[in-house]
Amino acid sequence: MLLIFIFLNRFIWCSPINLFTLHIGFQNGFVNQFMAGILREGDIF
Repeated sequence: MLLIFIFLNRFIWCSPINLFTLHIGFQNGFVNQFMAGILREGDIF
């Protein structure tokens, strides 16, 4: 399950939608922390 989230995160991160996701993340602390957690997990691989 975690690998799926990491794969989706990498796919979204390489698309223009990432700017919108970051905008929402800065407005919502929970989403920002959630995305940051996925990024940290992704950096391990």
